[in-house]
Amino acid sequence: MGSPTSPYGASPRLGGSEHPWVGIRGRVGNPGGMREFTETANFRGNDALCLVEASLACSICLSGDVEWSLRGDAWDAEVECRCRRCGDVRTVSLTGEQALRLSVDPALT
Repeated sequence: MGSPTSPYGASPRLGGSEHPWVGIRGRVGNPGGMREFTETANFRGNDALCLVEASLACSICLSGDVEWSLRGDAWDAEVECRCRRCGDVRTVSLTGEQALRLSVDPALT
């Protein structure tokens, strides 16, 4: 009687793979190969001020001491946030409602 076969193909061979490229590490310290991701603000237009500030807080050191500038138009708004504590700079995408809140709320300026 033969040995059972896997629906995924043959079992791994003893001693590992015979392919020379298996196990080779990628280059270290090459951030050019990394993709940037888009961060989206997490507050509604009528949320409490503390929730708006928390959404714009630094995602690296979690400081709320952030300087921000609103840019874009009604269809493609974003805010550039610069942390005064660690210096991190990031761009956060906004909905039209969020952009309106940041542009008219005197407590946020």
